[in-house]
Formats: sequence, C-alpha cells, structure tokens
Amino acid sequence: MLRVAKGKGVYRNLIAADVTEPLGLTGYRGIVSAGTFTLGHVGPEGILPLLEIAEKGCLFVISVNAQHYQSVEFEVLFAKIDPQIVDLTFEDVRTYSDKADLSHRYDIARLVQFKKA
Repeated sequence: MLRVAKGKGVYRNLIAADVTEPLGLTGYRGIVSAGTFTLGHVGPEGILPLLEIAEKGCLFVISVNAQHYQSVEFEVLFAKIDPQIVDLTFEDVRTYSDKADLSHRYDIARLVQFKKA
C-alpha cells in the first residue's frame, strides 16, 4: 500500500509503523483512519499512540468495523481517555452499497470523531 501511496506523489511522508507502539512523531493536527481498526487487524490499543502524536485540538476521524468495536470493547478505551478528548461522536454507516456481495452488503462501520483536549 505504501508503494501505491508513494506513486501518487501527494504525501509528504510515508511511514511503515506498528500503530500499537509509540510512533516517535509529533505535531499532527488531523488523524484519519479507515481500514485499520477492523476484524483481525488493530484493536483499541492502536488509538493511544495516535493520541500521543496529536497536538491539542487535533481532529480524529476513525472508522471502526462495528462488529469489531463491540467484540474488543472500544467503549472501555473511550471511557478511559475521556479526560483527554472532547466532542466525541459516533455515527454508524453501511460500508458497502446494495451492489456489494451479500456476505458484506450490510457491514457497518462506526465512524468515531473527536478532538484531543
């Protein structure tokens, strides 16, 4: 995926990293994630290192597979980090259109939005 991103020529930096570990970065004012927090990938522990690299006021928009959200208890993490974030909202949306394969047609993503306090 990084090779494809590099080929676009629009990214200042491309970083291969384990988001469940400290990232050693600073100064981010916006963090968007899609496809990371899903079944078989990254759980809520991946949000903490992202919070560490964010500046105060940083906007987070994170898509979490709704089934994954429930099964690994993301709500516990959000309760824990509540003092560090503001404007926490959730919106459940269908991931795929009516044309998608039946096995995924009704998959739901939970869009989580908040700012670092």
